[in-house]
Amino acid sequence: MKTYVNFWLLSLMLLFLGTVETHAQRFYFKELFKNCEYKYEKKQTQKTFGATDKLNNHLWELTVDGVLVKSPWNTDCLHVGRDKEKSQLICLETKTLFKDVDLVRVCTDIAIKRRDYKVSMTLGSDSDNYRDTRNLTKDKDNLNNELSIFYITEGNIKSGTLKVEMKGEKYEEGALYLFYIEVASVLSDQQKLRTQHIKPGDTYSYQVQRTFASTHWNTICLPFDVDAETLKQAFGENCKVRQFTKEVKNNVLKFDKSDAIKAGIPYLIKPATKVENPIFSNVVYKDVKPLTVLDETGKYAFVGTFDPVKLSDDGSDLFLLANGNLAKPKSKELSEMYGMRAYFKINDQTSSSAKQITYAIDCGSDIVNGIQSLWVQPATSSQHIYNLQGVDVGTDIHHLPAGVYVMGGKKIIKR
Repeated sequence: MKTYVNFWLLSLMLLFLGTVETHAQRFYFKELFKNCEYKYEKKQTQKTFGATDKLNNHLWELTVDGVLVKSPWNTDCLHVGRDKEKSQLICLETKTLFKDVDLVRVCTDIAIKRRDYKVSMTLGSDSDNYRDTRNLTKDKDNLNNELSIFYITEGNIKSGTLKVEMKGEKYEEGALYLFYIEVASVLSDQQKLRTQHIKPGDTYSYQVQRTFASTHWNTICLPFDVDAETLKQAFGENCKVRQFTKEVKNNVLKFDKSDAIKAGIPYLIKPATKVENPIFSNVVYKDVKPLTVLDETGKYAFVGTFDPVKLSDDGSDLFLLANGNLAKPKSKELSEMYGMRAYFKINDQTSSSAKQITYAIDCGSDIVNGIQSLWVQPATSSQHIYNLQGVDVGTDIHHLPAGVYVMGGKKIIKR
């Protein structure tokens, strides 16, 4: 059994863990409570430890009912209890306040398949708080239950002290492992960034609410740097990122590999598998403007945007479709594109000449072709799209398969 636990613990270490000293809003607790002593007793006895040092400007308090194990593995997990010693509880609570919290993410040990338990989160005060609970089970067919994400969606509670409790169904033999707690703000691509819960200049974690397809290139432009390791955490292994080289030959825009993302610079990105609402941990929101990257002639540009933007419908502004083609908006009414994306601008082109030219994007192994005029819009938040059965299928036609849909009371065809 110990060999089995060791294998899973080391696997999780490689997947989820980082170093303690550089994190601000993803919290690891092993070092904070490494000198706390708990003498094991056969009866259930809870003991509370108050940290004397702040962890990333927050004071934490720990309550357990089992031995804090000084794990021989080089991990940052909080390890409570042993195979032959009973335990049931890990509870962490702040004595300091969080502000403008949108979600709390808790990484636990369910992949070790040892026990069933509940993870509860409370934000606020005793008289006015938001509380939610997740039940986690040792389901051998579900290896993704180790991440519990709590969205603060009810009421106005977005600030206060934070309490996270991991509790087994009963007091029994076996260990509990808590890897980290992450507090984050949500950034919507449908709103101006300045109206959201941003923390300029502070290290923080942000969840970007949008879907990144693996079947085609996506555009992206972020207000913070993302290094190679954080990029891997957010998008997984084998994620491809491309940056405009400013080189254009025969109307083909050349893109080259990049292993990181810089604030304000537009990129193309393609994860190996579809990624929904990625979280970028411990990044710094920078007070920069999104860049327009021009080629040497000034005729072609790759334009980043943080906020939703209206594109020109005369053929000078082109955006990427889900099928990989470049397209222009059908009309001024259907020309808004969501934020934290990028589009292509063809300068010094008249509407008539733009229609006669096919542009392409060279990403090395992939070529993106074409210019189209479709009954679609880059991305709007105001109109929902329905299939012919009347089912709401979202607001972004780019991610829908080919077919006939109804939008704004009219039938549209996506080919």
